[in-house]
Amino acid sequence: MLIALLTVWLLGGGSTGFYVDLPLYQARAETAISDKQRAQRADDIFDALIAESETTRETALELAEQLAEQVDRNEPSVEELGALQREFTDAQVALSKSMIEQRFKLLDVMTEEEWAAVFNAPQE
Repeated sequence: MLIALLTVWLLGGGSTGFYVDLPLYQARAETAISDKQRAQRADDIFDALIAESETTRETALELAEQLAEQVDRNEPSVEELGALQREFTDAQVALSKSMIEQRFKLLDVMTEEEWAAVFNAPQE
């Protein structure tokens, strides 16, 4: 349970929808973007987004497991908890920065109409 809570915390609490929905957005982009070169560029960006979110998720699980092990062994010190919290925060900040950068790349690839078709469509 602790591992799950820490993973959710790292990936943004209740705002994990964007990460979870990346494959859906990628599929919509394949349909919405008619130009093959731009569609391939968008697909590559989505692949990078998905890979980064998976890597960060794995990091979150590893850190959560480390914390759980420390708690099982004994009460972790404030320094140990602080170090794990910094690692969690650093990973979360890095993911957020990367997601923003990748979304700006998508803005360069997609038209306004394509963007709306991918990100503003009703959930399926």
